[in-house]
Amino acid sequence: MEVPKRGLNGWKEKKALKEDKKSTKTVEKVIEKESEKEAQQIVNVKSIANDLALNIIKSNKELHIHTDMFGKQHKGTIDSARLKKLTSALKDISDILGKRHNRKQ
Repeated sequence: MEVPKRGLNGWKEKKALKEDKKSTKTVEKVIEKESEKEAQQIVNVKSIANDLALNIIKSNKELHIHTDMFGKQHKGTIDSARLKKLTSALKDISDILGKRHNRKQ
């Protein structure tokens, strides 16, 4: 007995559709996982940048305070070495956030 071709073609089409749906779901899951991973990385970078900014604000308030060799603190002129460190930290934050922003576009 011969099997009608029409029934066989329908089965092949159904199988192909099922495989296509399976592939689509797999791709969607991979994209979702990658998006979640990137979002978490952005949250981590922003958290670190926020902590660093708070430390910079604290350090900025202490720029004019100097500690002598006996451990006593004195107010005076702004310490240029500390100012350079703060400027460098701000530049680093700007670079990190700028790179993240450019990658997203």
